[in-house]
Amino acid sequence: MPVADSAAQDARLQPAAPTMPMRAAVRTVVRVCQLWLFRLPLFPRACLRQSLALYYVLARQGYPVQIHFGVHKKGKRLHGHSWVTLHGRPVAEKARTEVFKAVYSYPSEQTGHCQEGEALQTCR
Repeated sequence: MPVADSAAQDARLQPAAPTMPMRAAVRTVVRVCQLWLFRLPLFPRACLRQSLALYYVLARQGYPVQIHFGVHKKGKRLHGHSWVTLHGRPVAEKARTEVFKAVYSYPSEQTGHCQEGEALQTCR
């Protein structure tokens, strides 16, 4: 692979500088995820759809977010849920995430101590 191609690929993998405030990005993603089109059986459950979209958009903007996948046992049934956190706090979440046992989180550990609204590149 030529050096120029490698440098271009590395640049694409780096988080971008935020192009909009986090609250605006969250509102936009949540609104899009709630469109009637995304309620068709072709798309995954609402929490998965929203958490994947939120994680993708906010991580690409440089916010140090984590995505979590968890389960909660109620009687003999297991209920699954997914959500996104920023600094350990759920983002745009209506469900009580504390009742779910996270079975997988990505990334597994946060690095740096960013303030809300601060891009990941500036707080490492």
